[in-house]
Amino acid sequence: MSAVWEKPILFMLLLLAWGPALGRGAPPTVEAPYGIKQRVAWTTSKITGSPDPPLPYRTERIFPKQTFDKPVEAVFFPASDRLCVVEQLGKIHLLPKDPQTAGSEVIFDGAKQVRGLTAIYGLAFDPKFARNRYCYITYILEKNLPEGTHVSRFRVTNTSPPRIDPASETVLLKWRSGGHNGGSLKFGPDGYLYISTGDGSPPSPPDIHKTGQDNSDLLGSVLRIDVHQKQGKLPYAIPSDNPLAGEKNTRGEVWAYGFRNPWRMSFDRRRGDLWLGDVGWQLWEMVHRVEAGGNYGWSISEGPQSVHPEGLRGPAPISAPVVAYPRSAGASVTGGYFYYGKRLPALQGAYLYGDYVTGKIWSLRHDGQTMTSHRELSDTTFAIIAFFETPDGEVGFLDYNGGTIQQLVPNQQEDTSASFPRRLSATGLFSSTKQHLPAAGVLPFSINAAQWQDYATAERFIGVPATGSVSLRIPTARVPLDWGTFPQNMVLVKTLSLEMERGNPASRRRIETQILHLRGDTWRGNSGEWAGYTYIWNRAQTDAVLAPAAGQNLEFSVRDPSAPGGERQYRWHIASRTECYQCHNPWTGYRLAFTPAQLNKVHDYQGLRDNQLRALKHIGLISSITLETADKKEPTPTKNLDFARLANPHDHAANLDARARSYLHVNCAHCHRFGGGGTATINLRFSTPLAETGLIDVRPTQGTFSIPHARLLSPTDPYHSILYYRMAKLGQGRMPYVGSKMIDPQGVQLLRDWITNLPKAGDSPNLNIAKRHTKQLAALQQLEQGESPEAMIGQLLGTTTGAMRLMEAVAGKRLPATMRQTILTRAMKHPEPHIRDLFERFVPDTQRIQRLGSLVTARQILDLSGNARQGERLFAATSGVQCKNCHQIKKVGTAVGPDLSHVGKQMTRLELLQSILKPSEKINPKFVTYLVETTDGRVLTGLLVKKTDQRVILRDAQNKLIELPASQVEFLVPQPKSLMPDLLFKDMSAQQLADLLAYLEDLK
Repeated sequence: MSAVWEKPILFMLLLLAWGPALGRGAPPTVEAPYGIKQRVAWTTSKITGSPDPPLPYRTERIFPKQTFDKPVEAVFFPASDRLCVVEQLGKIHLLPKDPQTAGSEVIFDGAKQVRGLTAIYGLAFDPKFARNRYCYITYILEKNLPEGTHVSRFRVTNTSPPRIDPASETVLLKWRSGGHNGGSLKFGPDGYLYISTGDGSPPSPPDIHKTGQDNSDLLGSVLRIDVHQKQGKLPYAIPSDNPLAGEKNTRGEVWAYGFRNPWRMSFDRRRGDLWLGDVGWQLWEMVHRVEAGGNYGWSISEGPQSVHPEGLRGPAPISAPVVAYPRSAGASVTGGYFYYGKRLPALQGAYLYGDYVTGKIWSLRHDGQTMTSHRELSDTTFAIIAFFETPDGEVGFLDYNGGTIQQLVPNQQEDTSASFPRRLSATGLFSSTKQHLPAAGVLPFSINAAQWQDYATAERFIGVPATGSVSLRIPTARVPLDWGTFPQNMVLVKTLSLEMERGNPASRRRIETQILHLRGDTWRGNSGEWAGYTYIWNRAQTDAVLAPAAGQNLEFSVRDPSAPGGERQYRWHIASRTECYQCHNPWTGYRLAFTPAQLNKVHDYQGLRDNQLRALKHIGLISSITLETADKKEPTPTKNLDFARLANPHDHAANLDARARSYLHVNCAHCHRFGGGGTATINLRFSTPLAETGLIDVRPTQGTFSIPHARLLSPTDPYHSILYYRMAKLGQGRMPYVGSKMIDPQGVQLLRDWITNLPKAGDSPNLNIAKRHTKQLAALQQLEQGESPEAMIGQLLGTTTGAMRLMEAVAGKRLPATMRQTILTRAMKHPEPHIRDLFERFVPDTQRIQRLGSLVTARQILDLSGNARQGERLFAATSGVQCKNCHQIKKVGTAVGPDLSHVGKQMTRLELLQSILKPSEKINPKFVTYLVETTDGRVLTGLLVKKTDQRVILRDAQNKLIELPASQVEFLVPQPKSLMPDLLFKDMSAQQLADLLAYLEDLK
């Protein structure tokens, strides 16, 4: 008999919740009845609107009778109040003076008048226009041409209406055309023309021409030229005060560099500063205040995120952006203007900028040194492609998709946020919140592969309004976007629970309920608006309260016999409403769990077992399931449920490869896919063939952790696979870092087994690696037999690969308890963090490394009054303070790093402190650390003293010279880490650090 009939009370409660949605009457028969017979309408949803007050500004259309085809730029015609609008496909329109007048005059039709022109990106009028009637246009020929981007000068006729004369063209500059062309043109207060250029690369992989830091070409830069002079054969002159003018192997036109795709720049009309928005790659969008000679990081970094740390750097240190906003807020920045108009007095003096993808508009204020305020002004539905400035200081913007011209106005919308349900019980999702019973029409569902979330378990539900249905699409390797069609007010729900006593289900406590709500229009493809909210459960487990918009941190303890000390300390993070979009974004289709590959499984509908997709299609909640096609035709309807599904990673009866790939899909692929935000160019989606993931035998770009011959994934060899190392460690560089702070022991073992069993590629084995493995296995065997424990522990802890083997022995409890404790004591005192991080999970919180960043803030030190004389004693004479080991002050100390004798004149107090707390954040190119990997597997670091065809000489942190024959150097690459250790000041008191800072500040 069915289990449902054996539990009549539970069955009655279920009927109250679902009504006729469940099969009832006779028990299930061999004909396998549907798990759900018919659909129940969900009519009790109370989730509408937003929990947050409306933003202070909305938009209104100006020039309401004007519409353009893909506008990209707008500038005012000189000495007039007539706006010029540039269409990407080549036309330039001159608008009438009266905004209410229909029609515009086409003063240039580039596609017809300039041979080969396919797109225009920039327009500027000469500051001496009244005398010379010149304008300047950036246009594109074909993509991927070595000289496919042009900046040309044209003469404007003195007629009514005026015309841009194509026959008057003089080409000034040419550079490579590609996906990123830049193309913004602005005259500065100095009368010179400033030109933005992109890196000429496609969206991914990043910086294929390796040009971001290369000043021998014009790409990835802001250029500065004098268009009123000529220089030799050039139709322009290079200003003598350009920072690279006259330097060897550089283009003197480069004024600043390190940009990916600087999209729209402008000068502050009062201060004269240059500002621009730089479109990011996978994770960040940047706004920069650009200075002469500045290096803005690409593609060494993308804002605060490392991209190519081993790439060669330009001559200047990398400058941080004024603003770097994450993909949760937007995906394509559009630089703007400072507002000096009269309509919006609250915005006087603020820089306005926006995002092309999300339509958001922000303002920031800057005092010339630091940003003093930053806030969101409006969340529009427009594709903000460009801002423009009127002669009287007003600011407007162009909508690329709709072709309209818009401006901000005060928002008079009524604040209805108070009516948004603040308690879970008020959402209409549950008939009994206390018992966690769903409301009628809200259906539970299960998935094939669950994400690791620090031992938490999840319950999932879906609510679809009675009049709506879901259309699912199955992505493929060639068409990776997991899209579909979803109805307005659809809701996905996930409740996370933890056992307060590990292994005791009765101790389970609900922590949070996450809701993903489709508000606004029906979502098709990548349009529409999904909103994420979280409710935090009370201690009584009777209800949950809406979490703050900024998120919240919770702390509690869990009894766990397997944990160090028998207890785990949880620091549980409730995501902010914007953090949700780190994973739930357009590139993942927002719904990470409600996908065909996850739902294609048998679900137990309280005794009636049925394939979920079959059951949900039967009741009409799912209207169709189609297969994506690469030819852009309509997707193909599936006739059965025989398609790829994820495997349960912990089902040992399942295929090992399917288990491991499914684990990577649910834990890593929301970031590591195109557009997902992971900075490694790998694609870990389940449907991507392993050979196309970018993993196999690929050298890592984000650091090797001193593993010789490191690869992202080295088949048969987990110890040289960065994928395995990152999952097995804590601390910086651990993966996955979203949604988890603890290591998943089963997941680590799964990936180790998978890598070990992968077939090796056809190349010959590396004999040095083979010897290393043999030596480490012999040392581990001796250790397990109790032979020479001190020597063997030291030997294994001497390398990252040996430490990984030792970590496995500790995790597997293959060693006596006393020996395990000896290993942990020595490992946690190891000077190298990449060794310590492998063992940190085995010790109690009180014994873990107290990282400097988590304990010391700049404000904590700056608020203290330092004593410079005490600071001098600290530097010169105090035991344990290691500054003088690498630096000299007035000939005291060792000259490994920069001489600090005049450092107080070169840096502000805040900059000095930041250089102490975060020495790797901004490194002088002269003191970049290099990593050498030798042919026999040694890994060495130091400053590069000399490199020739015969030898390489490094200076290490002990001021010793390391000389190597060039034939023994397998790799020589710059590193993102300073030679100065991050934890150098961890043992100093706050007052001592303030004293040292005061001494350095006095060194003028």
